[in-house]
Amino acid sequence: MPITHGRAAAYLRSAATDPASIERQLGVVREEAELLGYALAEADVFRDDGQPGDTLSRPGWAELEGAVLGDNHNGEPYACVLVADPTRVLRGFVDEFTDILKRFALAGVPILWADEGNLS
Repeated sequence: MPITHGRAAAYLRSAATDPASIERQLGVVREEAELLGYALAEADVFRDDGQPGDTLSRPGWAELEGAVLGDNHNGEPYACVLVADPTRVLRGFVDEFTDILKRFALAGVPILWADEGNLS
């Protein structure tokens, strides 16, 4: 599919240092980007390998937040953030996760994820 919806960012996270998990997630988000018509460059992929999901104090997440919610996006603003599944963002904190979704949506950058092959 041609790129029609702009530039996407991607966020990948694994609690244990697991390059294979990160690569699987990258494959999922690249497929999502292509399916939906978003451009996803390597520079727009933010990673936290070996970082727990029960906190947002992660370097890759902080960099992503700065790029999406701040002025650190190095060019055209992002149209969305793609994740393989919502637990890559945060685990077990429904209210906090809802707040994250709202903050990003209010900035015009929804967080999208694949759920058993169906984009949410």
